[in-house]
Amino acid sequence: MPRARAPSRATGTAAVVGALAVLVVAAAMAYQTERAEPIHAALDALLAAVRDIDGAARRFVLTGDESHVRPFRLSRERIPRLLERLREATPETEWNRIVALDRLIDERVRVAEIAIATRRRLGLDATMPLIESGHGEHLTELIRLVLQRMKENRQAGSTARRRIAERHASLDAPRDALQNWSSSSAWLRP
Repeated sequence: MPRARAPSRATGTAAVVGALAVLVVAAAMAYQTERAEPIHAALDALLAAVRDIDGAARRFVLTGDESHVRPFRLSRERIPRLLERLREATPETEWNRIVALDRLIDERVRVAEIAIATRRRLGLDATMPLIESGHGEHLTELIRLVLQRMKENRQAGSTARRRIAERHASLDAPRDALQNWSSSSAWLRP
């Protein structure tokens, strides 16, 4: 009966390298998934803060009730922290979008502040043309679109990384070679 040939060292090394490559891809994918979650949370929180500013300013302008200014102030104060959180969680390749967001949000806050100040000083009638212009709503929509695009890019990147990892994980040759190599102890014998 012919004796089974032991795998060569080159085959064993190739199997180990292949298995390590699969592990590295899986670890990178897990890291990117963990990193994507804070980005999504930061994007959602930022959109909520902008909508709070929009709604609070609108309610104040329509009612003149000062209690609506407090949510506006709280959201305005939260935004720099949210932008910083987003900057920390976002790859440098998307920082140009954060700069654009920062500018759009500054403009949205400025429009809301003008509406609030005009309502306080001159009344509802003087403020209505500013509200009716839709400039604030337009800025809020632009902000929402930028945030949505960032979220879509993160999801597309995660999907692409997952497909690559699945492709690498589905390669049978390295796994089979590793199993054959590790199950055969014949090559360890002198």
